Amino acid sequence: MSSFPSGWYPDPEAEGGLRWWDGLSWTAYRQAPGAPHSYAPPVTASAYTPARSVAAYGAGYGQSYGQSYGQGYGQSYGQSSTTVAGQTPLWAPLYGASAGQAFGRFWRKYADFTGRASKSEFWWAYLWVVVLGAGTYIVVLVVAFSGAAVSGDASTSRGVTVAGGVLMLLWFVAYLGLIIPTIAVAVRRLHDAGMSGLFYLFAFVPFGSLVLLYLWIQDSKPEGATYDRPRV
Repeated sequence: MSSFPSGWYPDPEAEGGLRWWDGLSWTAYRQAPGAPHSYAPPVTASAYTPARSVAAYGAGYGQSYGQSYGQGYGQSYGQSSTTVAGQTPLWAPLYGASAGQAFGRFWRKYADFTGRASKSEFWWAYLWVVVLGAGTYIVVLVVAFSGAAVSGDASTSRGVTVAGGVLMLLWFVAYLGLIIPTIAVAVRRLHDAGMSGLFYLFAFVPFGSLVLLYLWIQDSKPEGATYDRPRV
């Protein structure tokens, strides 16, 4: 398989430094904070081992560097992440994600339409949506209508029915909260397959869901890395 696009990005373990991302993970190639940065490939740059980890920088770490990194990247890094050595950063796709990891990323990247989502991230997330949505809906229906059925008094039955209606309304409002992250993870899966997130518009045309299903099962493509937005 061909390698993913790579380059120098802010080092998550050394504020002000740079580290080489090979397209799938962080490498050992670093450039020291305060040193003149070079954007040449790591074979022509010296490796650097930071003396302190990200935890040593305290609450001030993770603020915007106020400058542009990389060739044409030009983005201010004003976000922080929980990236530590040996772990996949939140902005990168997590291949082979477990159900728990996928569920956590689903909520932590609530409205993030950038970057990529691996197959495991996507399908585990959709399974959670089905379980939370359909499963809780069945429970709400049972609670709403079973109470009305067991009561022989008309006034009590009407009261239970109203309570059931309120419960269903609350469920609907809560379910609306799943829409944005569900679309976001679907767009990120399209990115991982090397396609634009605009393909999600197929969801609004007849039989478009079948087209999306076909696109979502596609393998990861190297060109999908162009949708990544590395940040610390």
